[in-house]
Amino acid sequence: MTRAFVLLLISLCASAQETEADFTKRRLAEIWPLVRQDKYTEAVAGLRVLIAKARERLPADSLETSRLLSLFVDCLLPLGRGDSDEALESSQVALRIKEKHLGSASPETAKASIRLAGRYVERYEFDRALPILERVAAAAEAAANGSPGNAY
Repeated sequence: MTRAFVLLLISLCASAQETEADFTKRRLAEIWPLVRQDKYTEAVAGLRVLIAKARERLPADSLETSRLLSLFVDCLLPLGRGDSDEALESSQVALRIKEKHLGSASPETAKASIRLAGRYVERYEFDRALPILERVAAAAEAAANGSPGNAY
């Protein structure tokens, strides 16, 4: 086991009261070194633990959980698992949560939409990817034109 993964497991055992953002921030500090070193297998393993813990400790639709899911998908991609059911489901859940909390015109929601569309493209489900990309393009165009509100 890598040192970072051991530290991750130890920190998960800590019982200190944390906000949702603190929960994610502290644990991601242990995952980012793995990502920066291209240790995606270890990062995915650590993120699985974090996501399970987040689902126990945080509300089901926590924005912080959606951010963990997004990073999880990003780590699956270099491992050639972007077309997996796990990547697709994680992308769908992350987008649904971000739309709820941030709205569909948010840049973070747009990134999550593109991430989900990418999962469909990798699965050759172009008919599912296209409407998502069209909504993102419409939102970007509305933002560029200074149009207020939700472009979706």
